[in-house]
Amino acid sequence: MRIDAYKTSDFPTAAALLVRRHRILEVNRENPRRVVFSFENTSALKKDTELLQKRQLLVDPMDFWAAERRCKQLLYGEEGSL
Repeated sequence: MRIDAYKTSDFPTAAALLVRRHRILEVNRENPRRVVFSFENTSALKKDTELLQKRQLLVDPMDFWAAERRCKQLLYGEEGSL
């Protein structure tokens, strides 16, 4: 069974989605200039991406900072496992 994925190469978007506890499926590093983060596409993720596009998604700044660090770990392959 194939899981539908929401993909983004936008680092702040990936961090915001991690803060909101969306499940990351894959980090594609095939192109070193454009890493793609894939998230499980759910109705909650759709709602959050809509809020993000409208600039209405609110996250705690400290949680966002921690999510940025997690994205960097995933980006540079220091994650162990997703």
